[in-house]
Amino acid sequence: MAPPPVKTDDVEVSTTDYNQVVTPTSTAKNSNGYDNHVNDHSSETKDDELIETVALSQLYRYATPMDKALLALGIVMSGIGGALFPCMALVFGDAINSFAQADGGVDRDTVNSAALDFFLISIALFVTDYSSGVLFAYTAERQMKELRTEVLKHLLYLDISWYDKIDPLQLSSRMTGDTVKIKDGMGQKFGDAVRFICQFFSGYIIGLVRGWDIALLMSCLMPFMAGSMGVLLKIMQKRAVHSQQMYAEAGAVAEETLGSIRTVSSLNAEKRAIDKYNERALAAEETNIQVGKLSSIAFAFFIGCVWLMYAIGLWYGGSKVARDKTSPSDVFQAFFGVLMGTISLGQIKPNMSAIAEAKGAATEIYKILDTPSAIDASKDNEGEKPESCLGRIQATGVNFTFQSTMVQPQLHQEVLDGNGADAAPQNDYVQVMTPRGNDDIQDAAPVISTANDADSEVSQPTEDKKKVPTIAFKELYRYGTTADNLLLSIGVLFAGANGALFPCMALVFGDAIGAFAQADGGVDMDAVNNAALNYLYIAVALFITDYIAYVVFVNSSERQMKALRDAAFKHMLHMNIGWYDSSDPLTLSSRLTGDTVKIKDGMGNKLGDSVKYTCQFITGYVIGFVRGWDMSLVMACIMPFMVASLGILMTSLRKRAVHSQQMYAEAGAVAEETLSSIRTVSSLNAEKLAINKYNDRAVKAEETNIQIAKFASCVFGLFMCSIWLMYAAGLWYGGSKVAHDKASPSEVFQAFFGVLMGTISLGQITPNISAVAEAKGAAAQIYKILDTPSAIDASKDNEGEKPESCLDELTIMWFL
Repeated sequence: MAPPPVKTDDVEVSTTDYNQVVTPTSTAKNSNGYDNHVNDHSSETKDDELIETVALSQLYRYATPMDKALLALGIVMSGIGGALFPCMALVFGDAINSFAQADGGVDRDTVNSAALDFFLISIALFVTDYSSGVLFAYTAERQMKELRTEVLKHLLYLDISWYDKIDPLQLSSRMTGDTVKIKDGMGQKFGDAVRFICQFFSGYIIGLVRGWDIALLMSCLMPFMAGSMGVLLKIMQKRAVHSQQMYAEAGAVAEETLGSIRTVSSLNAEKRAIDKYNERALAAEETNIQVGKLSSIAFAFFIGCVWLMYAIGLWYGGSKVARDKTSPSDVFQAFFGVLMGTISLGQIKPNMSAIAEAKGAATEIYKILDTPSAIDASKDNEGEKPESCLGRIQATGVNFTFQSTMVQPQLHQEVLDGNGADAAPQNDYVQVMTPRGNDDIQDAAPVISTANDADSEVSQPTEDKKKVPTIAFKELYRYGTTADNLLLSIGVLFAGANGALFPCMALVFGDAIGAFAQADGGVDMDAVNNAALNYLYIAVALFITDYIAYVVFVNSSERQMKALRDAAFKHMLHMNIGWYDSSDPLTLSSRLTGDTVKIKDGMGNKLGDSVKYTCQFITGYVIGFVRGWDMSLVMACIMPFMVASLGILMTSLRKRAVHSQQMYAEAGAVAEETLSSIRTVSSLNAEKLAINKYNDRAVKAEETNIQIAKFASCVFGLFMCSIWLMYAAGLWYGGSKVAHDKASPSEVFQAFFGVLMGTISLGQITPNISAVAEAKGAAAQIYKILDTPSAIDASKDNEGEKPESCLDELTIMWFL
């Protein structure tokens, strides 16, 4: 009796007199919420959809007792470092009060004591910054290695039927992308969040103790600032989930297409793959631009409110001193305390956002880890084991029907006991009879190889690279249109104006201090009111320039990255197939998803911040040298050591980062290759081999990154220590000048804060310029591919000679 027809969603196979095996289109959805395969339509994330996250403690699921102890010590050191920073308010208050003497002179003993306090604080900050940086980096790297290894191990030992509902390429994308976010959220970002939170509370405690009414009046804008940041974080988190989903799907399309490039090329499916990729990239671009606009409004509003707080605190403090209700020392201690606490609030937001992203990314990773497997081969020491196994598999007259071809092969095969490896064909017929058996032709051959085994043109070993490739800056905008170039010019202009406005605080604040340091012991309220009004003007200007610069750079970077990704992906697909013999498709897809992100960072807000802080540095030192050239030189004498240390740091980080990225790229290639050929890996019992290969590269990357963290923490600690030493030198020399009637208190503090604002920007310039340099290096790798000509380019279908007719006659030949 003939069997009934086999029917699926998209095909119905008529009944015949032999067994048929049909691979149905999978429409199931896994219990953990993952979709099965990358379909032709992008996913949508509803704004009201509940976003699941894990507890912060769950990020350290694989932490040992030693890891937890080191983490606790790192939290303590970060907290101490954050609490020490607002102590600047206490020291500055006493120093400023020493300039407001009734005889018009200066109390040198108080000034020298303040300079000594600055020196002691600088030593303490070096210890806390170095310790916390190393401890958080060490624990984060260890957790990351353990998490990645456990995820890969769990994936490899899941029941094979689980992969009928899951796209393996999205799994590898999550392993490489989501785990990086988890590491950022549990590493230095976590430490910075603790430090700035402690700085916030310490600053406000000092402000409330020294002048509770001044602190309360200045903090009246806090609810609006905190509310705007809260709304912003909520919106950003929701939209970031959608953007990450789009990027994950685009990356899966690229990995799947490049991994099966010969099949794609033979089917002339390049245009369809490009359209699928562009659809998801465009959705991510639009979402990120919307997030950028909202972020710019909230951040500009926050900065404007900070400067409004300056105006309110200065005006109210001056009125209290004028009424003999308090002293200038208490006013400036409360003023600086609230100021340092409020500034830290702006630094808390990005770090808390990174932690929130880490928790969200960990949710998806832990869903995989918590998925039970019906058949877990990793538990080879559990259960009952037969003493012997005598098996015989026989298939006679089994016919197969493949949806994609008209071929219906008939199988006659017998596998005797002990001869399975020799008798079974390369594509195991038992596997063929399972669902999805004919889904991946490439699963036929064992492809468990390391990334070092491939002689790739786009990925050479680190030791062979004598020089990190780079390009000219203008080449970053190779695909920029006239509108993009105009946007870039506008962004540079407004970012520069924004940076130049910050050191103007030195001029306004110097006039305000001069108003308090009157010879008769009173206060010049006209000067105080003018200073408060100037702060108001600067607040409005900062809001406008910061908003425009942020929006412009976000739009420009997103447009450039999408254009570059589209061009790179299209060029890869239209390359001659022979090119892939020397180019690893997995490395190509990694460059397409990873390197382009670096390019976007270097062309976006990192570039804008580089311009802003460079202008802040120049403007600050111009003000300093104009108001007191000799004092500026004394303070700047420490700067060569700071510049040299940062230069050494950036050079060392760049070299070591290349090696670390190479190790992670190799580990990612092992994971992608293994998961894309999971059936072959499982059939060969090669899970342990793949895990060991992955673990070897993960260990090397971990060791390299820990060494980088130690060196970077040391140099950064020295840099922060140098800034406080600059405080001490400037305050001591300024007091000497006022004592000898060579300068007024107003001129001293204008020069002091001018050089101070310029020097602080130096610490922000270096990482941003480094990000631009990394973008140039990443672009050089992408452009190397784009500049490689193809001997046969199917995209140029309108060029060349075309035959007038084509006879569809095929001759079948046999080679014996």
